[in-house]
Amino acid sequence: MTDPSKTLSGRAVENSVTESTKAWIRDLLELYEDAERLYPDIRWRAQKEQFTVWGHKAIVYARASKAFRDAFLPLRSFGSTAGDPSPFCPRIRDPAFSIHKPLQLLPETFDNSIDLALCNNDFVSDIIIHGSAELLRTHLNMMYTSEGAEVLSSWVKGQAQIGAWQSEPRLYPGGSETVSQSRLKLSQDLTYMWRSKLFADVRIHLPSNITSGASLEGLNATADLSKQTMIFPSHKFILACRSRYFSSFFKQRPHPQMPIIDIYFSSPPFTPAALHFCLGYIYAGTLQFSNRTFGLLIALQIHSCARYLQLGELVIEIESRIIHDLCHGLDWDHCHCKKCFNRAVKLWCSLATEQNRPHALWSLATTFIERGWADCWGRDIAANNAEEVEKLTHNVIEGIEPSNVIYTFYSLHRMRMKLESEKRTTPEKALSSGWLNCLQQMIDAVQAQACEIIASSIDDIAASDDMRTLMLDQDPVSLEILRIILYKAAGWTSSQKTYMGTNRGLSLLSSFPSEIDPSMRGDSSTSYKLSAIAEILKGITVQGVNNGVKSPDGSLMEDKFSTTSLSRESFLNNSCPDLKADKHREGTSNKIQLRNSGTSAYASVPFDAGREVKEIRYSMYSRSGEN
Repeated sequence: MTDPSKTLSGRAVENSVTESTKAWIRDLLELYEDAERLYPDIRWRAQKEQFTVWGHKAIVYARASKAFRDAFLPLRSFGSTAGDPSPFCPRIRDPAFSIHKPLQLLPETFDNSIDLALCNNDFVSDIIIHGSAELLRTHLNMMYTSEGAEVLSSWVKGQAQIGAWQSEPRLYPGGSETVSQSRLKLSQDLTYMWRSKLFADVRIHLPSNITSGASLEGLNATADLSKQTMIFPSHKFILACRSRYFSSFFKQRPHPQMPIIDIYFSSPPFTPAALHFCLGYIYAGTLQFSNRTFGLLIALQIHSCARYLQLGELVIEIESRIIHDLCHGLDWDHCHCKKCFNRAVKLWCSLATEQNRPHALWSLATTFIERGWADCWGRDIAANNAEEVEKLTHNVIEGIEPSNVIYTFYSLHRMRMKLESEKRTTPEKALSSGWLNCLQQMIDAVQAQACEIIASSIDDIAASDDMRTLMLDQDPVSLEILRIILYKAAGWTSSQKTYMGTNRGLSLLSSFPSEIDPSMRGDSSTSYKLSAIAEILKGITVQGVNNGVKSPDGSLMEDKFSTTSLSRESFLNNSCPDLKADKHREGTSNKIQLRNSGTSAYASVPFDAGREVKEIRYSMYSRSGEN
């Protein structure tokens, strides 16, 4: 499991890239130091000294300078006769060191071309040298790891002074190259080694429907039409030193008699793009080995491939890039733009069906969607893993409390509108689809909990800043939400559950209009809002009076903060002084009688405490009806 601390910090991407580079250099150093074990195909020996140095032709070809070739690769010229001795003398080799003919030769035009053809294509090339073994090792260390350039620079300059060799500024720039410059050059050379396919001895196959035999542009792969696969050539030694999966694979499946090793991967988890990036990362030590870029979908595919191939540093790096580069931190408080919504949903849906989910990605995506459920819930989530959808809904419900319940009602409004839009645009045959029903149930469950919170905590909610904002808000939706809140509170009053707490809450709300600045009362929208609030409160008061809420012993329930019972008349007069109790006798109709026709769109309905948001008509009031 990935350590969350490595992917969550603000510098996670930068740190993960650094760790990827360190792991790359570490693996290449191991390849240099333990070349004999890691499938070499070339060795140097001295006639008078007892030493043997092992190497890999692909790296030598990609990295060797002219100075190195002159000193340690005394090759015959192309014009030499057939009788000239070859420095590549065949030797019976240990089967474990079997590296064979290349899959494909490089283009003929290459400045530093080296004739490294294998003798009979079946033997490790053996070279007898007369130079210093220590100098040879220093050269190879620089070629494999980019380290030791200063030592080599001094040596090359010394040889140049006596006229023996001429140094190459490109490879030995006076020993003044920085570490980053040297590593960048190494990365580029190994990327070239991979793309060239020279001395490649592994073919990785992926299922494919490619109908053309041409190379696949940008993927460094070819199509095998006979097997309906895409082929990714590679090198056994580099795969074994960089990937624990490949290391174990080659150890458990020795191929001493096979010139080319074929490996077949399934899809999923492997895809052409993901394998391309993983192989490029293995060779170059970075995902930025080309101009090719990737989005969230390919990033997730790379993540799956990297886990399969046991590329630990790549797993951490791609998680960091998904979180910070593609999803803006996956932190609701930091950013919740449209891209964040879309990508968080895609990420969550992709991981919801996996058994071994990456903890950091799953946790962040789930938390983000729980915080922004009203913007994230939709077809993709509702149609996903039923068990995870249920958990997600439960977590959203658990997060509703008095401090955010009003915001929850705004969110419910958006979700209802989204659902209605989906129903209007969805083909008739799909209206009975499971995801629509599931989304409806998710919304209903959240609404039910929000109503429970309102009813049980109306006293606290009525005194909150959110309620004051709701009362002042000129958006017609706010009046709809306010009506739902007040009706639900009144419903609990009529059921004798929290009568006195509800009474105090409603009293706080009814006193709110008196606190408004007199200069604002003349504003038409404010005047309309106050009038509508008053009418709603009157209707609730009438219903509360008609229900005749009493204590179990038959008397009206008493406020613990008051020494006298709250009569129906005082409750009505205190809530709405201009509405007299004697106008509403026991048995008065539950329908609210409105005096202001402008509020009819909101309040001219029977009082029903169980009323659902989905039944509310979101109609704007007509300004033409104002007096």
